Amino acid sequence: MADFKHISRRSPIFDEVSYELSENGLVFEVEQESKTIPYTEIQSLRLLAAPGFGWGANRKSGKSGELLIVTKDLHKLRIPSHDFKSFGKIENNSSSYNPFVRELRGAFLPPIRLRDLKQASS
Repeated sequence: MADFKHISRRSPIFDEVSYELSENGLVFEVEQESKTIPYTEIQSLRLLAAPGFGWGANRKSGKSGELLIVTKDLHKLRIPSHDFKSFGKIENNSSSYNPFVRELRGAFLPPIRLRDLKQASS
């Protein structure tokens, strides 16, 4: 698997978290402590759009969102697209978030083709 990494902070009161896709699973690191969720333990992936979330440019553009990961033992991990730098200062990290989510999703789901959708709706 190629090197896919995303770093973000959910809010100013949370620590920065580094997320990385490895051969063994999804690795996340907080304050020098690392934990791995094996891909086989992931039950579902869900993209959550948050158009009203954030301040400034993110609120106006509606580009904030989160990836919700639910494991087989029902633990939840939310990976935000944005990064809180300080109060009132939010950065859009879509340049690392989008490829990260796309690669993780691709590991679980086959590509969706328009022809398949048309056949399913018939």
